[in-house]
Amino acid sequence: MYSFLLLSIPSLLVCYINSRKDYKARAFILPVLIGLFTGIIICFFKEFFIFSGKVHYLDFNSVFKNYFLGVTFIPSAFVMILLYLSKDSFSYKAQAVFPILAALHGIIIPYTVIKGSDTYSFFQLFSIPLLYILMDLHITLLFTRAEKLYPSNKVLAIVLAVLSLTAFLIPPYIITIWEIRNSVILCTVETLIYFIIVAVLVFFSAAESFLHSHDTKAAVDDKAKSDDGNRVTVDDEAKSDSDDAAETDDETESHDAETNAPEEKSEPEKEETPADNENDDESDKERIPIFMSM
Repeated sequence: MYSFLLLSIPSLLVCYINSRKDYKARAFILPVLIGLFTGIIICFFKEFFIFSGKVHYLDFNSVFKNYFLGVTFIPSAFVMILLYLSKDSFSYKAQAVFPILAALHGIIIPYTVIKGSDTYSFFQLFSIPLLYILMDLHITLLFTRAEKLYPSNKVLAIVLAVLSLTAFLIPPYIITIWEIRNSVILCTVETLIYFIIVAVLVFFSAAESFLHSHDTKAAVDDKAKSDDGNRVTVDDEAKSDSDDAAETDDETESHDAETNAPEEKSEPEKEETPADNENDDESDKERIPIFMSM
């Protein structure tokens, strides 16, 4: 009977942490611990120091104030302030909103439902935890969107961050309607409408993330192809340079071979005999001018 009430929020918390691609699961351990310990401390004080039994108020404001301040806004605002006082990046803080709120509500909501009544209806066991799951997702989506818009459009990012705080009003309002009118059908319809709204936001957020990852992958592939093309061109140029260098080396070796080739041996000179010398002298005398022979 208590299965959905006790396990729905923790199960979705585990699925959310494991689905994150930007950060590993261990990166969200501290936000989860902060949410758990805050929830335990609040339930401890409510149990032993504050009267938190179910009181049937007649006016809307009293019931709404009880659920909005005591169960929803003050505990959630406290853990979110602790989260945003850290020195982590805004991207990490936006993605850690759901873990810290889900860990908190995973303790407070079961305690509030079980402590507040002796008999339990379908709305208490299923609709109330579902409302807080939707609220946590709603706030997380708005903060994530604000984080993406912050560098380019700071005004719109701040507006979305402020609008996310209005999500704290929805579960207390529906629960108050159920407390006063006890209309399960009306409250179930309102819960389904809220579920459809958040489901549409989740769908568009997932589609945007998928398209962004696809575009990023395509850009990386194009860059890789461009790098491969440049690498092939560089290889071809290197090959051409190596071929030119090889041709130059061949020409150099050929030139060196021609230069270092042994010279042809000239024919040995014929030794002159004394008779030949006398004949040469006579012929020379005939050719030499007179003033040189004097």
